Amino acid sequence: MQTTLPPFAGTLREGWGKVVSKEGYGGLYKGLYPLWGRQIPYTMVKFATFETTVNYIYATMGKPKETYNSLQQTGVSFLGGYIAGIGCAVISHPADVMVSKLNADRQREFFHPWTVETLGKGWC
Repeated sequence: MQTTLPPFAGTLREGWGKVVSKEGYGGLYKGLYPLWGRQIPYTMVKFATFETTVNYIYATMGKPKETYNSLQQTGVSFLGGYIAGIGCAVISHPADVMVSKLNADRQREFFHPWTVETLGKGWC
């Protein structure tokens, strides 16, 4: 639905109906495992690097966080989030590419991740 030409569907309801009629309800979750492969490392890096970066910034500034006003604290949080976002992009980009490639082929039959066929093809 995002960038297909011609468009896959004009509305969510139309797209939902097309996927369910063509692939069954499993088709709605076909990209779930690749999505987890991208989103879980992204989130782990985001939490770990954000807190570490903010603590490092305050340590570099030389005073405790409480001594700065709210605007300065917001600036430190923004900078920490920006730096953490760069780390997240580096970590999650390869998985983003894979999710896009896997979801681009909507014609492929849905395989449950714990079947013999998918274990043999490396889908888990």
